[in-house]
Amino acid sequence: MDGGILAWNGLTAQGPPEAGMSYFGEEDRIPELVSLAWSLEAGSCRFFEAVAELVGDEEARRLLGALAGAEEQHKNALFSLALQLNPGTPAAVLKAALISDELSRDTMEGGMRVSKAVAWAKGKELVSILELLMALETNAYDLYLKMERKTRGGDASAIFGRLAREEGEHLERLTALFEKSI
Repeated sequence: MDGGILAWNGLTAQGPPEAGMSYFGEEDRIPELVSLAWSLEAGSCRFFEAVAELVGDEEARRLLGALAGAEEQHKNALFSLALQLNPGTPAAVLKAALISDELSRDTMEGGMRVSKAVAWAKGKELVSILELLMALETNAYDLYLKMERKTRGGDASAIFGRLAREEGEHLERLTALFEKSI
């Protein structure tokens, strides 16, 4: 981002800095943030996979498949962090807890319900779907930056910073396809 925000031509987060902070309680602990991030990543993965089946554009399908794969990689990084934060807890028990939390939320990046977003996407033009996806990735980028700051250094901060950068890369890829599609 040479030139900073003044040179940025893409989407920007709207609202005051505390926007999106409803995800966080006053005393959120890192394990709770990891669980939240896992749930959002899993929901986004399910959404990307479902939307890939709805669009007719082969390039969009490939991109959505790649993004779903990236969300799975994010989950892997979060699971590794969860293992570090919970020494002595069997991996199977920890993964079961994350999956249970994920399924109870039905939420993806951007705070949308996966089921409602998939229903909305049915019958929509590719450009409309890409606009939604860009908004979701913008929100995910912003959320992970907030999580990085909230965790104040260490492994969790590094993971959330990495996720923010990768969500930014997803946004760039979606934006390129959007510009090609209009």
